[in-house]
Amino acid sequence: MNRRVRRRIKLAGYFAAGAFVLQLGQACTIVNSVATAGIGSSGFLIDGNGFFLGLFNVCGQENILPVSADGIPGDLLNAEDDLMFGCPARQVVLGGDGGG
Repeated sequence: MNRRVRRRIKLAGYFAAGAFVLQLGQACTIVNSVATAGIGSSGFLIDGNGFFLGLFNVCGQENILPVSADGIPGDLLNAEDDLMFGCPARQVVLGGDGGG
């Protein structure tokens, strides 16, 4: 084979590989969407106790939102270990009359 034919075969191989990768990406996207929708609707990903796959607590430690006696919220505590956005937070009022 001469040099020109080998170059054309290599170029055709590059085009074929590129087309395969493009089609593979679309196929993976479709499979991922269908699998996630099918599994997520059955409650398999996050169970009734709030655990991801039954192993990891998606909200981590209980989030605490300190609130001053005037009703001004402070910074959210324990939010660093959350795997999910929008976990519930318990409000704790700081100060006040001492419970009496």
